[in-house]
Amino acid sequence: MQLEDFFPRSGNWNFDTCSGISGSLGPVAVGAGTIVIKNGGDRCSFGALYGGGSFSPLPASLTFSTESMPSGGKLLISPGVDANDTDFSGACVIAGKEAAMALGGQIMLAFVGGSELVLSMLAASGPLGWAVYTAGFFKLFKGVILIAGSVAGVTAGLGVYRGHLFNATYR
Repeated sequence: MQLEDFFPRSGNWNFDTCSGISGSLGPVAVGAGTIVIKNGGDRCSFGALYGGGSFSPLPASLTFSTESMPSGGKLLISPGVDANDTDFSGACVIAGKEAAMALGGQIMLAFVGGSELVLSMLAASGPLGWAVYTAGFFKLFKGVILIAGSVAGVTAGLGVYRGHLFNATYR
């Protein structure tokens, strides 16, 4: 094995834009939206649903973003994967930070294309499962998307979410 076998690499697909809405009440956060990737002239859109834990000094938050709001990102392919657009559907884990008072920004790291069964089994197996999960994180997902963009609403905090990307459709 070589060092590059452990780290994600660039592929044919690239991040294009995203949109969504998210909210939190205390430590619980939920959201929904779309992620759009492109390969030359082809654009593929995924729906996203997610929920998880949030840490914020605010008791509640609500934010949204549209595809026309400024955003940028990078899509990286996991080692050993020759991914096509539909490979990114499935389980995802999202870690994010956002801050806004009317207008603001967010940064997210989305690990995409995971197996629902594998993630559920590892989560249920306690500390040993989480150790395996952490050691082989990039191998459990087909790609990772780093996203930075603008949001509107009222929020301040960070969170980790478990979700699902679905319905890859061409535009």
